Amino acid sequence: MAKRGRKPEPTELKLAKGTYRKNPQRRNHDEPEVAKGIPDQPDGLDEIAIACWKDTCQQMEDMRTLSPVFAKAIEQYSRTWSQLKQVETMVADTGIVLVVQKTDGTVETRRNQFTLEMHKLADRLLKIQAELGLTPSSKSSVRASRPKGIPVRERG
Repeated sequence: MAKRGRKPEPTELKLAKGTYRKNPQRRNHDEPEVAKGIPDQPDGLDEIAIACWKDTCQQMEDMRTLSPVFAKAIEQYSRTWSQLKQVETMVADTGIVLVVQKTDGTVETRRNQFTLEMHKLADRLLKIQAELGLTPSSKSSVRASRPKGIPVRERG
């Protein structure tokens, strides 16, 4: 079965971007409401993943998009970030290209297999970032409502 085009955006993001101002009848009124709040940090995260978890939750809280519903995605993002940092260290230690001497005495250069894993992890991170609204392009399209009492920033 073929994919049906781009992924649908959540109603919350559409509201934040002002999508329904022109056509309010297009809004899905049956979509369940997402509870706001800080998700519980999962067990089993290493130090790098814990730091990433806290940083990501803080960023999403600052953007007023944090919800316990995102706990699994933030966990996956944090674990992937930790794995990427570990693989980057391995690549830094061993090099991007490996020089291997064969049994017949000839020298051959090969791509370090850790670089392949590094690229896969970086790609996975970018996809999760987009889902969470943490990339520059996805962040620029979100306009969260301003809490009462906070003045509009002057431009100039």
